[in-house]
Amino acid sequence: MKKITFLLSTLIIGIAAQAQITITKNDFAIAGDTFRISNAAGLGITDLDSTGANRTWDYSTLTAITQTVDTFVSVSSTPLLYQLYFNNQFVYPNTKATVATKINTPTLPPGAPITISNTYGFYKVNTSAFSQVGFGATISGLPTSIPYDSLDYVYRFPMNYGNVDSCKYKFQLSIPNIGYLRRRARRVNVVDGWGTLITPFGTFNTLRVKSTTYATDTIYITQLMFGTQIVQQPTVEYKWIGSNSGIPYLTINATADSIPQITSVNYRDSLRAPLISIGIEKLPTVIRDAGIYPNPVSSQSLVTFTLEKAGKIQLELVDAQGRLSEKLMDATLPDGIAVFPIDMSSKAKGLYFVRISNGRDIHTLKLTKE
Repeated sequence: MKKITFLLSTLIIGIAAQAQITITKNDFAIAGDTFRISNAAGLGITDLDSTGANRTWDYSTLTAITQTVDTFVSVSSTPLLYQLYFNNQFVYPNTKATVATKINTPTLPPGAPITISNTYGFYKVNTSAFSQVGFGATISGLPTSIPYDSLDYVYRFPMNYGNVDSCKYKFQLSIPNIGYLRRRARRVNVVDGWGTLITPFGTFNTLRVKSTTYATDTIYITQLMFGTQIVQQPTVEYKWIGSNSGIPYLTINATADSIPQITSVNYRDSLRAPLISIGIEKLPTVIRDAGIYPNPVSSQSLVTFTLEKAGKIQLELVDAQGRLSEKLMDATLPDGIAVFPIDMSSKAKGLYFVRISNGRDIHTLKLTKE
């Protein structure tokens, strides 16, 4: 009898270990949380549509190329002018955020009439949803809040296998004497799988969420009295979320084509030296203000960076597997702003990295060929 009881107990525990989980607000990041993210190559990922109940997703062979750090902070610690919309319960309750995180500053073209820095995303997390309420940026030295007119519901709670939801959101970024950018978008979420996820960071019981975003941008130039609409290519995020994971254990971004083109792969990880850190961390002391425009690119792109002192610079194009695709430049440059063209017209579609180095300082930029 004891043996039968033991076997039944073992069977029940085994079944429970593989049972689908429910995700709530308590499983996501709060102020003070810090997560190291590895940016990996998309080599061998061809089964994005393989999902369903009690699946095993084995991505243990992912190879980290670079790393970033995501840090979540209290809204009250962000610039005061950002808090006008995002920390004002009485005047703007709809965009009152509960947490913020530093985000990558968008790359502007050389000679752009404005500068953008110190960018934050603001989020509201409650028992019903995890939603983005807006973002803040310092534009040409002036801290500016960009609240969403309607919110982007990134996740709905409680999150269970089979859930389907959608939302429409919009915002407008106005720049005095220049014009504005208005975005209208629709997000469709499907919790399309549950099971075991395996990455180089570990093995986790997860739900998978497939998020498809459709966006249309309107750009208006005041001086030209001209505006135009741009229908963006739909994008898809595949996200694996676990109990107390804080952020997804794995995020794969891709196009919404019948055969998806993977644009980025990011997963929670531990420190893996001597990988290059990119993103919101401090730039090297000699090479700074590096950027690429346009990005994504179909043919020609420009790499720009500033040298604090003259020196020999190597510029290399590396593919998503970490292999050298092309040595772009090896020359001595004067101090100041450098601009270098890259011809991507003959390159295959996918993710690349542009590596700028002087032998001591290294900076790496992502570049997507579409």
